[in-house]
Amino acid sequence: MKVETLKFWNVNAYLIEGDSGSILVDTANYNDRYKLYEKIKDKHVGLIILTHGHIDHIGGAKYISDKLNIPVAMSFLDLKLVKNNSCRQLYASSLVGHIIKFISEKSFKHANYEDLNISMDLRDGMIIEKYGLKCKIIELSGHTKGSIGVMVDDKVLFAGDAMMNIIRPTKARFYEDMATLNKSMDIINKINPKKIYPGHGPVITF
Repeated sequence: MKVETLKFWNVNAYLIEGDSGSILVDTANYNDRYKLYEKIKDKHVGLIILTHGHIDHIGGAKYISDKLNIPVAMSFLDLKLVKNNSCRQLYASSLVGHIIKFISEKSFKHANYEDLNISMDLRDGMIIEKYGLKCKIIELSGHTKGSIGVMVDDKVLFAGDAMMNIIRPTKARFYEDMATLNKSMDIINKINPKKIYPGHGPVITF
């Protein structure tokens, strides 16, 4: 397995390359879609996995899906967010969290929401092994109701925004439900991955 971090200003997408194909985890912002496509167009991507429904992670999904003729998968619990990120209340409990929440909510209101076809519902414990590598879906609710992580090789976790590495590694800086987010942190601690690839910031290594 090879992991390529596709960084676009303040957000990460990830290309996971296996022996016979690749999976793209998240697709950055709408304005990043052309640059993202150029980076992955020859990488034999067979599936797009979206860790949650916020626009900075799904913005390029329709363009990439259409260009490569590949399916898009995410938790159906976040389908409402695909059409409007402002449809749910968000909370924060720190100064940094409130700042990031404010910036995010402002971007939600001016985002370009496309008619994105989600063809696969990702649920906790689901195993995906059709697209060149084997990975397991981990439910990591809290940041959003449908937040998920992608576990590869039982030691590498792509955590979406359940964990962030802004200033330092933390759980999500803002969230829909703190109690559920804390339970997701317990899940991550129990898994005890060697590496966590967050939605924002550099890789977290243990």
